[in-house]
Amino acid sequence: ACICTSALPEVRPRVLVADADPAVQRLLAQHLTSDGFSIDMCADGRAALDRIVARSFDLIVLDMMLDGLDGITLCRAIRHNATNRNAGVIVVGAASSESDKVLTLVSGADDYLAKPLSPAEFMARVSAIMRRCRSAQYGSPTRGRLERTDLTLDRSRRQVLVRGEQVQLSKQEFELLYDLASSPGIVFTRNDLLTRHWDHVDGRGLR
Repeated sequence: ACICTSALPEVRPRVLVADADPAVQRLLAQHLTSDGFSIDMCADGRAALDRIVARSFDLIVLDMMLDGLDGITLCRAIRHNATNRNAGVIVVGAASSESDKVLTLVSGADDYLAKPLSPAEFMARVSAIMRRCRSAQYGSPTRGRLERTDLTLDRSRRQVLVRGEQVQLSKQEFELLYDLASSPGIVFTRNDLLTRHWDHVDGRGLR
């Protein structure tokens, strides 16, 4: 049996950008979209919390001074919420004091950047955070439910849903798909995948 990859939805990492400044939203959306992210945006803390509770994200970008709920409060909420506990979090703010950075990191953020933002530095920080998140997730033996756009994978049940419809896969096919879906942007060689998911593999492939 084989997996027809053309029948599966495109897997794009999700990012939430919560910032009250439309110019900042446009700037970040432009660069994140060009780097392959699927973007969700909002302008206040309450709306951000609603999205954080309702949907899973790979990366969350928060303005420190959001109306309703500030970035620090949202950081703490993210780390106590099962849906996005392991998401990468970047806080951006007008202040650049050491105390602001320390408070942000202690509250659960992965990084803090002062405004005005440098797009090149921002994207470099995003890449570093995503590499760390992917590495931690890929090496974890207890990965469970994974949601990517229209694709849902439940490891405990070995269940695959595409747009709500169940797809039957073998154990090896499921594990292969799970590794690929949980590691967006990671390049695996054919032999890497064969060695990980099939027994009795040499350099030429299956025996």
